[in-house]
Amino acid sequence: MLNDLLTEQTIKLHQTADTWQEAFRLLAEAGNEIYIIGTSGLFGLHKELDTAWERMKQIFAKETASIESR
Repeated sequence: MLNDLLTEQTIKLHQTADTWQEAFRLLAEAGNEIYIIGTSGLFGLHKELDTAWERMKQIFAKETASIESR
């Protein structure tokens, strides 16, 4: 039953989010507290891990700013 729910929610998210960056906002609005970032998303930002992580944090902050201020 849990797997069915997770699959249903994942499909709904993919249908709603235009980009993986927008998925941050949608997940935050749903009350998500843990985010798993795939290597293609993280290392697609920059080849250096420190730089990629900083960019990921900036994207997350931008996408979730409106939720955090509520």
